[in-house]
Amino acid sequence: MAAASEDKKASGDHQDIQLGFVERTEPWKLVSRYFPTKVGGRPAWLELRHLPPSEALRCGHCSAPLVFLCQLYAPIEERAGCFHRTVFVFICRRPECSQRPSGGVAALRCQLPLENPYYPDTPQEERPLLGPDEHSAEHHVTLCAVCGCLGTKNCSICKKVYYCSREHQAIDWKHGHKKKCKEAGGAGSGSQKFLLPESEVVIEDEPADSKKREKTEEERMADYASLIKDKIEALPDADVDELDKMASSSGDDPVFARFRKRVAREPEQVIRYWRGGAPLWVSKDHQPAETDIPNCSCGAKRHFEFQILPQLLNHLDLDEMGDSVDWGTLAVYTCSESCEAADPERPYREEFVWKQQL
Repeated sequence: MAAASEDKKASGDHQDIQLGFVERTEPWKLVSRYFPTKVGGRPAWLELRHLPPSEALRCGHCSAPLVFLCQLYAPIEERAGCFHRTVFVFICRRPECSQRPSGGVAALRCQLPLENPYYPDTPQEERPLLGPDEHSAEHHVTLCAVCGCLGTKNCSICKKVYYCSREHQAIDWKHGHKKKCKEAGGAGSGSQKFLLPESEVVIEDEPADSKKREKTEEERMADYASLIKDKIEALPDADVDELDKMASSSGDDPVFARFRKRVAREPEQVIRYWRGGAPLWVSKDHQPAETDIPNCSCGAKRHFEFQILPQLLNHLDLDEMGDSVDWGTLAVYTCSESCEAADPERPYREEFVWKQQL
């Protein structure tokens, strides 16, 4: 992953920016030992023994457990302690929480040096495993059968299945564990009801120009008007006025026009990575001031690292009109020093996410 120099940060040089694209792959490739960049499924934890407590992964609005959204493997070559480095993002599945300007989303950063207790210091051959995986969190701790986070509560009947919370225990009981508990004691299918679809994220450099002929402003506005018209026709009457207002305001927003023009270079992108650079905002409204981005707990400033675009919603079965999870962009800010955890038993460091809506 690339970091931005000050000169290129000011110019927005495309060579510093990397893009992420969703790509289907075999699930066995998306596990901790291969340091994946991915969306959905269970987290592929980096530090395997000291996972974040369940309290750190609850919605700031409704207190429900957050669901894993994505993780980016982003080592920093010049820092020995960041030979392995991953940033994890979690969101609340409840639409009413996603519509609020803050909360309902969390980011955690974890890093390890080359020599560590969990992984060999040479790359491993990528192949399906035939037995237990010693390079997995499950080899060291008990995991929630629903979400794959730290599981500290087990079923009081079979004693074999663990959960992070009562909410997830109830989901799994309803979706199969009630029956299996009385038999062999296996997990139900609650994870299928909670987790987001899993895919790899492939990283490529942003091209200098669109691969296709760039449309004129008139053509782009016609396409946008057609899209809005289709969505309005599918909406209840109560939502039409709000969507009309959004369409007209976006059409007059030069920031939104720039967003659309830049994204048109690679319309399928779901992530933009530019550590130390600047986000590509979707609107002129609700952009953070420097004072809105809190410093890291170590005292260092946080800077922009990557953003998650709304195109990702198309891959997660969440992008529906009306009451649904939504965002304009999720901008993730991390410690500019990528500090190491003061407490070795809490290696997952909380970072900051700025949510911008359309």
